[in-house]
Amino acid sequence: MTTRSRFLWGLAAGAAAGAAAGFPLAPKTGRESRRAVAAGAGRTWNVLKQKAGRFPRPGHGVAEQPSETVG
Repeated sequence: MTTRSRFLWGLAAGAAAGAAAGFPLAPKTGRESRRAVAAGAGRTWNVLKQKAGRFPRPGHGVAEQPSETVG
């Protein structure tokens, strides 16, 4: 077994163990947890959109820029 495949199996086993332990120990109901995750994802999406809006779009404003001629 290669190092990569051992890592992936370990990652999968750790995720399964974490999920198995997390479900019964979760402090909120499933509905509350889904709402919290959705709200957090919405806030993150809004922040990313704001940050992305700070960068100029490719090709935007090219026509307004003066061109140089070689003579």
